[in-house]
Amino acid sequence: MKEIESTFSAEYRFTQEATLEVLAGKLKRASTKLDALLEKPGAARPTEVKRWKYVRTKTSLDECIDELQAWQTIFEPPWFLAMRIARNSSQIVDDKLKSHTEGAVIKSATNVRNAIRPGQSITKGLLLPADIIDLTQAEKVLHSTAKFLPRPKSTKWIVIDPIPYNDTDRDILTKNVRSLASRLGSVDPSVFNILRCRGFIRMPGDANGLEALNLVFDTPVATSQSPRSLRDHLVKRTPHNLTDRFAFARQVANAIGFVHTLGL
Repeated sequence: MKEIESTFSAEYRFTQEATLEVLAGKLKRASTKLDALLEKPGAARPTEVKRWKYVRTKTSLDECIDELQAWQTIFEPPWFLAMRIARNSSQIVDDKLKSHTEGAVIKSATNVRNAIRPGQSITKGLLLPADIIDLTQAEKVLHSTAKFLPRPKSTKWIVIDPIPYNDTDRDILTKNVRSLASRLGSVDPSVFNILRCRGFIRMPGDANGLEALNLVFDTPVATSQSPRSLRDHLVKRTPHNLTDRFAFARQVANAIGFVHTLGL
């Protein structure tokens, strides 16, 4: 962030500096607590941990970890938004990202940059063969246009969301869907709380529906529970404690922020 701050407005730079100062304070507190647990190394012995003191300070160390995780949750949305804000100085940002190749967040940021770059190259393999899924097994995701079905030879699920042709020009719609699938293919579900799109399939219409292009999404976690929409949880008033509700709110806000980052 320090290396690309010249690409930001003065207001955004001030916000980022304030956010990073908070991190520095939290890291200093954690470092101080860790240093207090270490026996100073002597000439004949290496550094050791004061085990008796660790037992007494474990709770405060856990609090430090929780604070750092909370800071990261706050920082990630503006960090990825910075990838979009800095698009007018793309070469600087892209060069700096290439010089920092380690870490999942850097990789995700690079994917975001590739997705939002004007005239980005779109993967040709996004149109998937229709026979990769068996639509006879598909079930409707309640209160949603999507359907779900088991992923072959896996305990994960596939979610498909149809985009009907209606009166839209087929070539234009296909181009738009391909672009959308390409952008959503850059998603890291653990960071953005959005399903990753693996491509789309063209399905013929039947007596009950129009011919459509279907976006194909993978669910990130293996589970025996079938996918449900958030609206279904809300309509059925599924009981959730306050912690879960805050977690849902953060995930929805994070997902919306990422949608804006992609310029959708």
